[in-house]
Amino acid sequence: MSIGAALKGLGIINATAIYRNLPPARLVEHALRRGEGLLCETGALVVKTGKYTGRSANDK
Repeated sequence: MSIGAALKGLGIINATAIYRNLPPARLVEHALRRGEGLLCETGALVVKTGKYTGRSANDK
């Protein structure tokens, strides 16, 4: 299976760049550049993940 087919199977279509095994600081830089979050006063990355990211009460 090609990389493209594997990514398509994961729902990743038309990716222009793929970053792999980056150190945390580089990941934060990319997230900030794309407007995916912001830094709080302690330097932690803060993002809004949406309303469906918590666990269900029935998950055990």
